[in-house]
Amino acid sequence: MAVVLLTGCSRKAEVEKAEKKEEQPNRSSTASQVIDGMTGRGAVKAGKQAMETIRKVSKQESQNLDEAIGE
Repeated sequence: MAVVLLTGCSRKAEVEKAEKKEEQPNRSSTASQVIDGMTGRGAVKAGKQAMETIRKVSKQESQNLDEAIGE
């Protein structure tokens, strides 16, 4: 009976520890967010990714159009 009680208590403690970890903010990401906000690095990176996506889509559409005209 004592083993069951001890096991039950340790599981509760593990759950509480997991909940506390989720509540604490990640300080390293906060620092990187501040740096990105000040420098605009995140916006530049997002812009470059968007530009690359647009180029890929445009290239694919051009190929589709060329195939349709060629038929």
